[in-house]
Amino acid sequence: MRNSPVISLLDRFAACTLEQAMQVSYTHRKDIKFLIREAEFCSVLENVADAYFVVQLRDQVIHPYLTWYFDTPANLFYRMHHNKNYPRYKVRKRKYPLSGDIFLEVKKKTNKRDTRKTRMRICDFDPLLTGKQTEFLGKNCFGEVADLHPVLHSAFQRITLVKKDYSERCTIDRKVTFHDGNTEVQLEGLIIVEVKINRGSDHSPMRIALKKAHIRPSRFSKYCIGRLLTPNALKYNAFKPQLTFVDHYINSNAYAE
Repeated sequence: MRNSPVISLLDRFAACTLEQAMQVSYTHRKDIKFLIREAEFCSVLENVADAYFVVQLRDQVIHPYLTWYFDTPANLFYRMHHNKNYPRYKVRKRKYPLSGDIFLEVKKKTNKRDTRKTRMRICDFDPLLTGKQTEFLGKNCFGEVADLHPVLHSAFQRITLVKKDYSERCTIDRKVTFHDGNTEVQLEGLIIVEVKINRGSDHSPMRIALKKAHIRPSRFSKYCIGRLLTPNALKYNAFKPQLTFVDHYINSNAYAE
């Protein structure tokens, strides 16, 4: 794993444990995402090495994530996101292979643009929902949860940085892969950075470093982009800038005119 310049730069970061990282708490969380090529991200990492810890779990700083996303037959959650509806939801099962944890999660974006996540620990990563899981979704989600079915599988490697005063977390996702059961798409060379910070807090070393690198925030949803990169007839106008970025730098046929 140490063959990537980005991975090698992590040696410059002091490490913290997952338990220490959990000290970062939010009252009203704001998530800000950025897209950047991996080769360009090295200078950003160099500029923030003194400001953050890197989270280490079982002596590893690169953590694999596996995700099943669920939606209705009419793609309700995708359409909510595309149309900028609030509140809006994502439903997923997520597996953390290093720890063995598996959760069913509901992410809700409120009309105040806050992100709230509710989850329940589960025992299986099966792409089907049990009765208890459907009951949980009925209490925490919108729509006809009985109709939810798996529509997308995602895998990626995550690096997590924690600001040294424990006021902010940054996730760095690389080697993102999407699979819809028929088509697999790999976003090789693309870094997705997400800054998770309390609303009203403006000082983020990562945001400052990205701004200096002329990287602007991007409305990038792995779920929505993954759906569009695998063949379907979904509406995509709202995501054209992100798809153009992917098409230009990753050489992926993201959309057709």
